[in-house]
Amino acid sequence: MMPGKVYLERYMALTRAATACLLLAFVSPQAPAQTAAASPAADAPSGIGTAAFFDKDQISNVALSPDGRAVAILLMGDNRRRRLAVLDVASQEVKVVANFSDRDIDNVAWVNAKRLVFDTTDSHAADGQRKYAPGMFVVDRDGGNYRQLASMDGTADDPRFAPRKLPPSVYLLDQPGAQASDVIYVQKAVVLKERNENTAEVGQFDLLRLDTTTQQWEKVMPPAKGVRHWLLDQQGRPRLAMVVEDGRKTFYYLEQDDQRWRAVASQDIYDNGPGAITPVEFGPDGTLYVSSRNGADKRALYAYDLTAGRVTGKPLVTLAGYDFDGGILTDQKRLLGV
Repeated sequence: MMPGKVYLERYMALTRAATACLLLAFVSPQAPAQTAAASPAADAPSGIGTAAFFDKDQISNVALSPDGRAVAILLMGDNRRRRLAVLDVASQEVKVVANFSDRDIDNVAWVNAKRLVFDTTDSHAADGQRKYAPGMFVVDRDGGNYRQLASMDGTADDPRFAPRKLPPSVYLLDQPGAQASDVIYVQKAVVLKERNENTAEVGQFDLLRLDTTTQQWEKVMPPAKGVRHWLLDQQGRPRLAMVVEDGRKTFYYLEQDDQRWRAVASQDIYDNGPGAITPVEFGPDGTLYVSSRNGADKRALYAYDLTAGRVTGKPLVTLAGYDFDGGILTDQKRLLGV
């Protein structure tokens, strides 16, 4: 994950939680929820009060749908496993749409206004005991059209989807796409060497364009071997790739006109150079924002000139005595804040 993304996700989660608190202060009792996974059907809670949103043991994540009409929530179940539930804003109904008896739902994102993608983890196991293949699943916000998209190591596949699933080396990206279609971008780890039962040395990540309804996919042509990170723009299109080779990082930018990759920056792998950058995010107008020391002692936030291959103008954000380590906040047209 790029530096800055963690802060942004936490900030957005808190913002969404505060919004959801207003929506969830009063929730009426629910009928048994439809379950998208193999475990027995589970009832949604009879009520979710404001205090629950500040108790991570009960609610660990919330995400507002692109159309603002639903909220995805990770709720703790009676078996101490996190379940995926969806609140319909208009009716105030809460429905559990996916849950497992032997694992927790972990990362969740909206594919579009009606569809969710998620992976899993085992919170009952120590870090060193967890598998590095969390699987991938999709489900509609009403609980329908459930599919397994990628396998999990050490766990039997859902037989309904086994012939069409992706391998266990496929993962969710740590950034959302455009959220306006059934298509998402996912990454596939190319393993160089298995270190032990649970860990491996990854040489590169391939980027796959995956249709979550048909399960058809295609590989995005990389700029070179050794891509370790991909960055999408605000329209959910691949725009930047970081390649690691011979102790250096090279950043490639994808020109949209002719779909040609072009190197825009190169630096040592430890980011020690005075002009070294860390890409943060693309703005709505296509501006790339980066953090960089730019010859100073501390990192600041800059706009990056993709044609000239350098930061532009004065820093947008500096913090006296501290490195900048955050993300940007935007609407569909402009930069709003950090």
